[in-house]
Amino acid sequence: MTVKTYWHDTRKTILMQVYEGRCDATDFHTSVVETHQKVSGVTHTVDVIVDMTNATFVGTSFFSVRGAAESKALDNQRMAILVGAPAFIRSIVNIGKKVAPKTTRNLHFARSIEEAEAMIAQQAVAAR
Repeated sequence: MTVKTYWHDTRKTILMQVYEGRCDATDFHTSVVETHQKVSGVTHTVDVIVDMTNATFVGTSFFSVRGAAESKALDNQRMAILVGAPAFIRSIVNIGKKVAPKTTRNLHFARSIEEAEAMIAQQAVAAR
């Protein structure tokens, strides 16, 4: 498997998705299902950090997963921050804002995990 999904903190407020190696739409679908299972298992707000720094995305069928991702969007998922997203993924996200508004409603980009953590901390302070 080229994607791993796990809790980044013991309070289960940040979920990590780490993509590694060659990834395709099947890997994305796997991460959508795993994320839905984990986030739906808690009642508090969850942010997701998606680490793409060590991945290469192949294939063109990522839009085929759009319906599954859109139907699994949860109210308690706040931010999704893509770390190291290549231009290909950024382009898909821009199109996705039109065809998958729930999935992309609070999607952001960061250059590092530390930057993503800072964005989450800033959002948490603003929500208080």
